[in-house]
Amino acid sequence: MTYRAAASGVPISDERILELAPAVRVNALCPGVTTENGQSAHPAQAQLLPLVPLRRLARADELVGAAIYLASEAASYTTGELLIVNGGRPW
Repeated sequence: MTYRAAASGVPISDERILELAPAVRVNALCPGVTTENGQSAHPAQAQLLPLVPLRRLARADELVGAAIYLASEAASYTTGELLIVNGGRPW
């Protein structure tokens, strides 16, 4: 398992990548705390804001570009990656 996969808790193993390549690319989109409008809907979400360098939650529409990239031919040479879209939060 790659270090990044192990550290994130996402089970992407090198063996799985090798097993499925080249027919299937194995990647993961790792979003931060996301709400429809980017506003805190719960006190626990508001407590996370100081930990996010952008000082806000993600809006669902902000994840679309990353998902489209991973599904597109532009990512044809991308495999075994975690695409982290979390406002710069370090964990």
